[in-house]
Formats: sequence, C-alpha cells, structure tokens
Amino acid sequence: MPNGRENSSGDRSDQPSTREVYLSACRRVAESLEPEGFRFARSGPHCTKRSGEFTFQVSFQSSAYNVRGEHVRLRIAALVRSRALTAWRAEQPL
Repeated sequence: MPNGRENSSGDRSDQPSTREVYLSACRRVAESLEPEGFRFARSGPHCTKRSGEFTFQVSFQSSAYNVRGEHVRLRIAALVRSRALTAWRAEQPL
C-alpha cells in the first residue's frame, strides 16, 4: 500500500522536487505582479513595490509537509508599510 510519498509504482523521483514546484509557483505569481510595478526577490521569497510613502509586499511561504508528486502548499501574505504611519502610531498614547 502506498504511504502517501510514493506513486503506484513506488517511486516519485521522476516528479519535480517540492522546492522546484514551490519556487516555480512563486515566480508565476511574481510575473503576474510585474505589470503593477512589483519586483521579485528570490530571497524570502517576496515581491515588493514602493509608491510614495508606502511599501507593498507580497510574501510567499510553504510547508514542511509538502509531498513530492502529490501536493505543495503555497501561502501568500500581503503587507503594506508606511514610515509616516509608523511614526504617527509611536506618538500616540496607548
């Protein structure tokens, strides 16, 4: 009986690694964001765009429980930063 890490022939070595699938998916999402002015950084990996006082970031995360040839989890998180807002919040009383 397969254990979830093997195909019916017992070998998934012909499938791309989970890391390869993950990075490929990150690149494809990043490519779709390029027309909006985002730049992809493999370190992270994440996409970043600066506009005025704002920095927009889209971050990618995977899972240690990915299974080659079966599934790869890709989590995407969005973040907006503003130095002006950070400074204003620091000045406000709790």
